[in-house]
Amino acid sequence: MTSLTKLMATGALAVIMTAGLAEAATLSLDTTGSANVNLDATFNPTPSVSGIGPGDAVTNYSGLSFAGGLLVSGPAKITFTYLGKEAGYSNSAVSLVPGGGTLSDLVAGASITFDQLVGGLVPFSFKTTGDDGKWITNGWGSNSTALDMAFMMISSTSYFALFGDGGGGNDDDLDDMVIRIDVAPIPLPAGGLLLIGALGGLAALRRRKSA
Repeated sequence: MTSLTKLMATGALAVIMTAGLAEAATLSLDTTGSANVNLDATFNPTPSVSGIGPGDAVTNYSGLSFAGGLLVSGPAKITFTYLGKEAGYSNSAVSLVPGGGTLSDLVAGASITFDQLVGGLVPFSFKTTGDDGKWITNGWGSNSTALDMAFMMISSTSYFALFGDGGGGNDDDLDDMVIRIDVAPIPLPAGGLLLIGALGGLAALRRRKSA
């Protein structure tokens, strides 16, 4: 095997290893400031949501401030998908990343996706048109004591996120907006293209020296 061939093989391995590192992002909860609650019998979003229902345990955050929330372990492509609701108000899930968009509660199955380039809190808020447009932000808190945000794990890369908009007073049904949050690796084509360009330059240089 020539030196150049060895270099190209090493470079290809580096790309594969880098891609593997990109797949490592997972979701987890910092439970600081939370309470474990069980969804009560009035949990009934429309359409119904498979995999969660009355009696299930969720991790709930409420109040003007709390330190914990949903975390992502590293760079990831994050998708919010609206699943269902039972609410008189119009509610939304809002990405706090520029360009991330707003997910309304109008069409079940609708989604928004954004890239988070560093690990840490998943940057989003639930907002409501009721109660004078109040909000509750993951890892930060709320401007209303009436709002709640809760999570239930589906897998290491997927969680249910639940919203209580305070319309009926504080309760544990948390079905005023139900979304799913999923993470996936961010493709890293730029690194691969840089490597291919560098290898191409080395090959040209080798040919030039041979001539």
